[in-house]
Amino acid sequence: MSDYEKVREISAWAHGLWEHQGDAQVDTRDPITLILQARESRAFRCVEYAIVIAACLSAVGIPSRTLGLMMRDVETRSSSAGHVVAEAYLRDLDKWIMVDGQWDAIPWLGGSPLNAVELQHAIAARARVLSIDSSCGTEAREYVRWVTPYLYYFSIYADLRAGESGWQERQVILVPVGAKEPTVFQRTIPIDAIYTRNLATFYQPPIVGAKQP
Repeated sequence: MSDYEKVREISAWAHGLWEHQGDAQVDTRDPITLILQARESRAFRCVEYAIVIAACLSAVGIPSRTLGLMMRDVETRSSSAGHVVAEAYLRDLDKWIMVDGQWDAIPWLGGSPLNAVELQHAIAARARVLSIDSSCGTEAREYVRWVTPYLYYFSIYADLRAGESGWQERQVILVPVGAKEPTVFQRTIPIDAIYTRNLATFYQPPIVGAKQP
């Protein structure tokens, strides 16, 4: 089984663990606890899909991370200003790809899976061959219409190593050229971040031997 096939299977499996509930109250980020609670009919948010997918991919040797997507007006909206997905690094393609567990959606352009910024660029260019690989029937038109507003700011954790106190909340945020650097999420939640406009820095290959969350 190729790395992409593993990503495809894990996304489909995680998507079926629970029903999405955007306002669910969650008190853990531990993927095993989330899976066990899902078996008790708990419902979770997009965040928890990304956590479980990233952890499972790491467990089978595929570098992964959670990726925050934020709207342009992330500072002033009172709710629904962000979405969270996973990204996996495929060594044979030498690139990161986006995996949305809530929708069980992996975007493709032509013959290649895309990362989140590549998806943003494909949508902006009105690419006609943009497609969505999904085991649950998610259609490209529906997904693109829904996800497009979230593809403005992109964030990852500054330190992906588990158990490094003081770093879990700090982010690296990719900011569009000329755009404001956001410092608060949904009016009230402070953002602790390092900002970059360098796409190559944000999408650099993972460091060999680094611990995954």
